[in-house]
Amino acid sequence: RANFGNCKKLVEIELDNVEEIGSHTFWGCENLKRVTFRNPLKKITGSAFLGCTSLESIAIPEGCTEIAGFSGCVNLKHISIPKSTTKLGYHAFSDCKQFEAFVVPEGVEELGYGAFSGCSSLRSIILPSTLKRIGDYAFRGCTSLEKIVLPDGVEEIGEKAFEQCNRIRTINLPASLKKIGSGAFQSLPIHLVIIPRGINELGTSPFEERWSKYSEQKRQYVVAQNAFVEGYLKENGLK
Repeated sequence: RANFGNCKKLVEIELDNVEEIGSHTFWGCENLKRVTFRNPLKKITGSAFLGCTSLESIAIPEGCTEIAGFSGCVNLKHISIPKSTTKLGYHAFSDCKQFEAFVVPEGVEELGYGAFSGCSSLRSIILPSTLKRIGDYAFRGCTSLEKIVLPDGVEEIGEKAFEQCNRIRTINLPASLKKIGSGAFQSLPIHLVIIPRGINELGTSPFEERWSKYSEQKRQYVVAQNAFVEGYLKENGLK
């Protein structure tokens, strides 16, 4: 559904009586500078505003529950997210190069696939206490991100969620965590990993490409707090 896709002359649009903006609706509208939303907008999905490189600021109205589709909006600096939002979806803000700090509002429960991937200027992000799931590749390639605080309540961290976040040196895994996906923290220069008791699923090499080199390189030390993780480490030659 590319209703306005690649419309180079589109500079401003007002959307009224629209409940959902679907995939690729405004993709490639590189001169689009102003979008005004009216109620009853509920969802922005897919790659709705992919590559709208002139967008600098946008306000999403209250009532919208899912936001995605601003991938490649390289000049987007400000976005207002309503309290009604429960999910930042597929590539919600990937490759938004202007973000240096971001506050995910309370109420958001899920960060979808690649939500902030490639946000190379992002230095800090505050995650809400309501967050339960961090999707695959959510922060992959956020090379300026120096610290991440995972709130208690997060249950799942997806595959390669923090891969290539090379400035993060410490990570505290919350007690609520149940699943860590493959390569979730791959390439991070962290030295100590304490895996919570509640973990019951670990992907392949969640912390490093070659787990077996932990002791030899003295880079990372894994502390297991339950029988499942203890068994996993023994099976992979880490104990």
